[in-house]
Amino acid sequence: MPFLQQVAELFYREYGAQIYRLTFVFPSRRAGVFFQKYLSQIAGKPIFSPRMVTVQELFESLSDLRLADRTELLTILYAQFKLLSNSEDPFDSFLYWGDMLLNDFSDVDKHIVDARQLFGN
Repeated sequence: MPFLQQVAELFYREYGAQIYRLTFVFPSRRAGVFFQKYLSQIAGKPIFSPRMVTVQELFESLSDLRLADRTELLTILYAQFKLLSNSEDPFDSFLYWGDMLLNDFSDVDKHIVDARQLFGN
């Protein structure tokens, strides 16, 4: 039996139709979708779903900071690139490399990598 199905059974057994009063935090939206599927199968009847959020959404809701969108990050990165390199490359030619660099920065954060060591080469 899948883990999320076990969790859904446990909480439905405990709270029944009142499960809508709870909030569940999942690592991804996909996990929430599977949990909701199992919950509906277990209930066997229409019920109000509990609130489901991702870990990222939870932290965003608890913080006064906001997550910058990709376009904004690329614009800031491009401005710094031009400043540091004195390059005249147009923004559209920078997009491919800038996007790749943002992905690298994201991976460094996710995996807690030593950035100096990684980008030293």
